[in-house]
Amino acid sequence: YVKPNTGMFERAQSEMNINWSDLMYVGAEVNDIKAASKVKAKPVLIKSANTKTKAFELTHQTKVDEYSSLLDFANSVE
Repeated sequence: YVKPNTGMFERAQSEMNINWSDLMYVGAEVNDIKAASKVKAKPVLIKSANTKTKAFELTHQTKVDEYSSLLDFANSVE
């Protein structure tokens, strides 16, 4: 179940009838973005001091919404 593998997403989909293409997946690492993209969820990157440069570079190759904090993201959700 280690990201960017999709095992945990597939299990959640199976057990809870989740359709990832209808949802956002929020993370702070490049593997979060990769995993979300693999299951067709909308990836959201929360940038932090721990966010690697690779995640920043990946967001410019994949459409990813970026926020400086989880609070900023939460405030943006309608």
